[in-house]
Parts: sequence; structure tokens; C-alpha cells
Amino acid sequence: MIFTPSVITDVFILLTIGLFGWHIRKLQRQRRWTVFDPLNYFWVGAFVIYVFEVMSNYDTFELWYGQAAVEDAMMWTFFGLVMLHVGYHMKLGRQLSDRLPALPPRLARIPFLWASISFIIAGLWGWIVIFDSSGGLHEWATQPRGNVDWEAISGYVGTIADLLNVGVFLLLIYAEWSRSRLVVRILAWVFLGLLLLFFLYLGTRSRTILVVLVALMAWSLPRRRSPPVLVLVPLFVCLLIVVRFQEYYRDHFHDLSFNFQEINWEEVPYRVLPGFFFGDRAVSTAERGSEFSITAAVVDLVPDRIHYAHGIEFLQVVTQPIPRALWPGKRYPMNESWTPIYEMTGASDYWVDYVAVPFLAGPAPGFVASWYYNGGPLGLAIGGILVGILLRIVRGIYDMTGTNESYFIIYFLVGPIGFGEAVGHPFGFVYSLPLLLVPLVFMLRLIRRKESAPVQSPLAIAAQRP
Repeated sequence: MIFTPSVITDVFILLTIGLFGWHIRKLQRQRRWTVFDPLNYFWVGAFVIYVFEVMSNYDTFELWYGQAAVEDAMMWTFFGLVMLHVGYHMKLGRQLSDRLPALPPRLARIPFLWASISFIIAGLWGWIVIFDSSGGLHEWATQPRGNVDWEAISGYVGTIADLLNVGVFLLLIYAEWSRSRLVVRILAWVFLGLLLLFFLYLGTRSRTILVVLVALMAWSLPRRRSPPVLVLVPLFVCLLIVVRFQEYYRDHFHDLSFNFQEINWEEVPYRVLPGFFFGDRAVSTAERGSEFSITAAVVDLVPDRIHYAHGIEFLQVVTQPIPRALWPGKRYPMNESWTPIYEMTGASDYWVDYVAVPFLAGPAPGFVASWYYNGGPLGLAIGGILVGILLRIVRGIYDMTGTNESYFIIYFLVGPIGFGEAVGHPFGFVYSLPLLLVPLVFMLRLIRRKESAPVQSPLAIAAQRP
């Protein structure tokens, strides 16, 4: 018993860590290792859910679901991760990545700058609409995470607001990969810092992590280097502490203030740091809606008390794009299919009742719970292979970033898909990412540089820097 009171759980924790170590060693022998591999993004999310959460709150999970359910959840976690690695190392992913559509290999510099500014303006307009839906910025800020009247505005407004992120990312890329003046580089990093501050205030953990990942990529990819371990490890620890702080204290973030004076700082270390740091004084921070809690619940309840979902949630790929104005009785299959799980486990009590079929808006269940709920062990095997193939395709995009400037830009949006697959719903990116990629690809085609232009590629210039 190294990490938990359960020997079997400890064995699967060690096997899970060992599996990732095997993957690293395999890629190192092939000279293909990079910290920006999308599978590494997946591993960051998986480590937090299936290793860190279990080590920190094992006693609580055992109390809720029983030792057998926790151990079964860890067993199926390891099985799912093995299948994911099988899919990643299949030839199919590489073959599909070789068939990705051609994009302009070189981009015009000044039009690229104006394109980033255009995205920023469009995103700011989206946020203004969101603020106005509740009566203005101050009214929006009266509630934690924003007082948004989603009944009054289209869901597409949220996607338009996300163009702000894309615009800031593009500005940062422009500043770092070309011979930009110091003032432009400073301005780009200031904008990114303000965006990070805004996401910290919103309490959105995924976007906070995304901004940090983009900062790492913007600094490292033009130089074709991976950040050193001495930077990555402290950064990962700090980011883990920050997002756990957001998780437990974001209800205090309102009225355009973090309201630190409302927080009991004596309890903060016990909530944001791993419980094993404090021994008998540890305070459980487990919540019914945490990803591993849902994983253990699904393994415990399905299929004996709740039937398999049989992929019903994937129907939302069809229903999601249809505006409610055109379909007043619009259905949300993904949310509806997860409502029995959330209701029986107490993972959520927030009912969305302004739709045709009310549902519980609950937390994202994570990789293992999602695929197991949809089809048990067979569903987990199929899902693991599919996600592995997907991440290998994304890795193919990364491999093109050294010679193709368009795919260099694209990777900033698609690289973090791995993290989303670990902590979210299966292929959750299909609901929003295409709406960002379509205008981005259109923009890249508009600002391509003619082949006759004698100017050297910014990627080549950046690679030559010491």
C-alpha cells in the first residue's frame, strides 16, 4: 500500500504511470518525443483524474461506492488507456494525417496581423452581446461565472466570443515567430495575460489551462524546442494548485473581484494540496461531480441499475447546430443521456428547464466514464482505439508545423484536443472547434503569400535564432 489503502488500486496506479513511461521511451527511441504531443495533453488530464484524484481522496470514494467499485474503476481505466495507446500506435492514424487537405505553406505577414486584430474585435463583440443579455457588464458580474441569460441569446454567441481567444493567440504567434518589434511582443503577452486573468475570474479551469498551453507553444514551437523539465514540473504543479483553487473558491469570484477577503485562508492548503501531504489532518476535497467520482459511479451502476447509453449522446452532433429559433422543441441527447447518472449520484442539481426535455447540466464525466457508459468494456475498447487514432492524426499536424505555416497556426487550436478527450465528453470538440476552424482556415487562404515572394519564412527565421 504505497498510495492508497488498497493494494489493487496501487497496482493499477503504478501500471498507469508505467504505461505512459513506456510510451515516452518508445518515442524517444524513434526520436519523435516532444512535450507537445497531443497524447501528452491527454495524459495531463488523465493523471489528474485517475492518479491524483484517487491518491488524494481514496477513502471518500471508497465510502461512497465501495472498495470493489473503486478497484474496478481503476482496472477499466488501465484497460481504456491501453486501448488508447494501441490506437495511437496503429498505422491508420499516420495514414489519415498524410491525407489532410493542403493549406498555404507560407503566409503574408502584415495581413496576418490584421487578421488577428479582426478576430479580437469579433470576439469582443460576442462578449458585449453576452454582457448585454443580462443588462450590462456590472449586472453580468453580480453572479459567479457571469449572470448570462442564455434563453435570450443564441448559443452561437458563445462561439463568437471564443474568437477573442483565437485573435489573442494569433497576435501572440505573430509576435513570436517573426521579427516583431519589442513593443508588439510585449503587447501580445499583455493581452494574453489579461485573457488569463479574465478566465481565472470566470473560474473556467479548461480555458485557464488552454491559455497556459498556448503560451508554452507560442514560446517554444517557433524555436523548435521543448521546454525543459525544470520548467514543466513546477509549472504543472502551480497550474494544478490554481485550477483546484478555482474549483473550490470560484463562487467567491463576483462583482469584478476575486473577493479574497471572503476566503478562509487557513483551510485553503487542505483543499488545494494533495491530502497525503497532511496525513491524519487531511480534509477530503472529493465532490460527487468530480471526474473519478463519476467514473466509479458509472462502473458501479451500469448496467445493473442504469442501462448502457448505446451512443445516444452522439446524436447531439446533429441536433447541436440547429438554432432553437428554428426548432423550438430542440433536443439535447448528450445532456439527456447523462441526466440519470447525475440524478442518481447527486453530481448535479442544476436543472435546465427552458428546453423541450429538461435535463441536469452536470460536470464533464471524463474519458473512462464516457466510453464505459456508452458500451461497457466493448465501448471502452472501441473508444480508446478511436481516440488514439484521433490523437495520432493530430500528432501528424504537429509534424507539419516545421514546414507549413498554416498548420503551425492550426495546431494551436487542435493540439489541446488531447486534454479535452481526457476530461470531457467523447469528441466534445466537434460541437465548437469547427466553428472556430472554419473562419481560421478561410483567413489562412486569404493571407497566403505568393510563391514568388522572396521573403524568408518566419518559421525558418525563428529556427535560425540562437
